[in-house]
Amino acid sequence: MRRARAQKAWDWEIGSVEEAILMLQPLLFLLLSQAAVTATGQQQQQWSQEACAPFSCGLFHDINHPFRRATDPPQCGDRMYELTYDGDKATISIGSTHYLITQLSYKSGTIRLVDPTFASGSCGLPSQSLSPSDLSSSGFDHYQNGGGGEDESRGREEEVARPKVEATKRAVRKEAAKRVVRREAAKREAAKREAAKRAVRREAAK
Repeated sequence: MRRARAQKAWDWEIGSVEEAILMLQPLLFLLLSQAAVTATGQQQQQWSQEACAPFSCGLFHDINHPFRRATDPPQCGDRMYELTYDGDKATISIGSTHYLITQLSYKSGTIRLVDPTFASGSCGLPSQSLSPSDLSSSGFDHYQNGGGGEDESRGREEEVARPKVEATKRAVRKEAAKRVVRREAAKREAAKREAAKRAVRREAAK
């Protein structure tokens, strides 16, 4: 079952040429929110930008963070997303398996992977299954229930915000009640002053 794709997240499709695809969604937005390197000075920052320039891998071009090559400087990309290539074939490792990359799109946030054992199309099943622990150790998050990450995140935010909203409502009601009490007290005080004035006028008239 497809789910609503969270912003700044990648959908990973793993399967064979016959469309036996397992949809995965990594936590790349966590990596995308981190800087590849902390530059100390304009000269170092310029050097870092040049060292971590976009690169080509196989048939794919303008590849950048979080992906990297083995020959890139340590501050470039993330080692969990290290790509290798041989001619026009680009691969990435998940667990102990090297998968061929058949699609990599920053625009749609989608990567499609194919088990090279079945890249010839002779069979429709991957050579091994990927368990949640495999994906977790590789930096990927496996959503088994098909729930949308964006919807779950919004639900958690609402759960956190709800007590604050209720507390604010109670404070507003309490303040409104205090204002009513103060108005009533002011009316009683004004009535006392008016009664005192009338008493003075009656005494003066005698």
